[in-house]
Amino acid sequence: MPSPFSSRLDTNYRPTNDEILAIQEKVVSDTNAAQQVDKQVQSILESIAGLILARDERISSAKKHAALLHPIRKVPEDILSAIFHRCIPHNPSDAPVT
Repeated sequence: MPSPFSSRLDTNYRPTNDEILAIQEKVVSDTNAAQQVDKQVQSILESIAGLILARDERISSAKKHAALLHPIRKVPEDILSAIFHRCIPHNPSDAPVT
């Protein structure tokens, strides 16, 4: 709502006593309106947070399911065991120093 004091804003104008009351009402009205906007913003932020959480859960689920499709899972266990068995040093002097 436009203010009847718009032309007086950012000036050195000195309001009359009657105008002071009207200005005070405008300040209260604008402050209340700003608080309502703050409530709406908070509600939207909460909705966004919920959506981000839902998205993150979907991404996590997709990654976990995609891991089941990894090609290494198609290699038979006996072959994997043989590969890892060959990685173990059989001579203690060949073992890495820790």
